[in-house]
Amino acid sequence: MKFIAAATALFAGLALAAPGAEQVQYVTLTYWTPDGTYTIQVPINGGSVEIQDTLSFSHVDSSSPVSNSICHSIGVDPTAAGDENVTELIGTDSKDIGPPQQQTYAYCYSN
Repeated sequence: MKFIAAATALFAGLALAAPGAEQVQYVTLTYWTPDGTYTIQVPINGGSVEIQDTLSFSHVDSSSPVSNSICHSIGVDPTAAGDENVTELIGTDSKDIGPPQQQTYAYCYSN
């Protein structure tokens, strides 16, 4: 009988100690134009976020809660017949986008 009580207590304790849903962290990407900024939150889980602004951006900053995050911002290079241009940001970073161009989406993951 003591074994059953001990086993029940053990399993109850394990159930309470089980981890919950994984918490997703986010990187803040801030895009710069001569007239202002555009900011998005991108999850650090590989999921992409569409950039819903048609302005041409010349610079992007990232603010990350972890140093090993890697973000890719995908733009359309107007001088290369619509070819994609990738700007990579690692952790908290700052990069020029050249030539200035519209960004279409961004995604982040941790390494």
